[in-house]
Amino acid sequence: IDKPNANIEKVKYELLEYEVYLEGLGGDVPFVPISATKGTGIDDLLETVLLVADMTELKGDYKNPASGLVIESHIDSKTGAKATLIILDGVVKKGEFIVAGQSFVGTRMLENYFGKAIDEAGPSKPITLTGFNIVPKVGEIFETVKTKKEAEALCAEYKQGKSVLDDNVCADGDKIIPIIIKTDVAGTNEAILREIGKIKKECISYKIISAGVGNISEGDIKLASGDKDAVIIGFNVKIDNIARDINEQAGVRVETFDIIYKLTEWLEEYIENLRPRQEIRETLGTMKVLKFFSNMKDKQVVGARIDTGHINVHNQVAIIRAGEELGTGTIIEIQSQKIKVKELNEGNECGLTVESKVVIEHGDHLEAFKVVSK
Repeated sequence: IDKPNANIEKVKYELLEYEVYLEGLGGDVPFVPISATKGTGIDDLLETVLLVADMTELKGDYKNPASGLVIESHIDSKTGAKATLIILDGVVKKGEFIVAGQSFVGTRMLENYFGKAIDEAGPSKPITLTGFNIVPKVGEIFETVKTKKEAEALCAEYKQGKSVLDDNVCADGDKIIPIIIKTDVAGTNEAILREIGKIKKECISYKIISAGVGNISEGDIKLASGDKDAVIIGFNVKIDNIARDINEQAGVRVETFDIIYKLTEWLEEYIENLRPRQEIRETLGTMKVLKFFSNMKDKQVVGARIDTGHINVHNQVAIIRAGEELGTGTIIEIQSQKIKVKELNEGNECGLTVESKVVIEHGDHLEAFKVVSK
């Protein structure tokens, strides 16, 4: 409610458009107007949280190993990868290991939210841990294990499962690139966001995780450091010295521009380079084997008729029998009327020398193809 033009009633009705039904407007979602500058409503917020927890009987089990969420992560220039976590259930103790996705850390340096060393923490408690092998992603679910060996095994299992998802990213959802925008003035910020909104690519999209005015700061580097594909784009701004020093370890991609179209051209190319590729087999021509002549050291000579398309020397071919693909081979020579040619079109009969471990028979079909990346 700190903004001069804040309109609480308007916000309530705007939330209805996103199917968030507040108390008093046909729903049961509580709301509390609060001020970050004056502290107005903070006590009401805390009371509401406790009330909801009591009504829904939210409880944590102190007998379980801790699990919860990563709520903030960054690279500290002195101590390395650091993260703040909130425990949703169970208890974490010193001497254990916490795993969050591909990241893990020992709990030797366990701290509370005041930065004070503690021996254990239970449900609803925020904790800070330093020394992760890699910076954990914000929002990642964590769990607790007893040994480093168990932690490494969980990370490997997560990585294996993630690679399967990445291979099928076009089928299951777009790959998302996080982007931070920093500009000299707010008007330029809006113009750049409009231009970026015009960039469309298959199988990949982007998310503006922050857009602000001013130089690229330490906070921007920390925010972007949780994702290896994240990029910070500056327009008519510089990167602070502290941010530059931290980024030597974080390795976040930072680019600055002073012309908008050059910015969008670079970003479009960057997104295209990260777009997941699919290997697709394109059919060039189909043939029917009319006669089998000889076979010597995987090189087979056959007579064939080109039914569709065209064929070239060095084309790969699929060998198909009774509708089933038995294997592949490579055309190493084409003869038409006893003359060697490099290419031949449909409707022609020819002699082919095909290199393949699959023995070709009379009546087989050959499908010439090439593999393209799209």
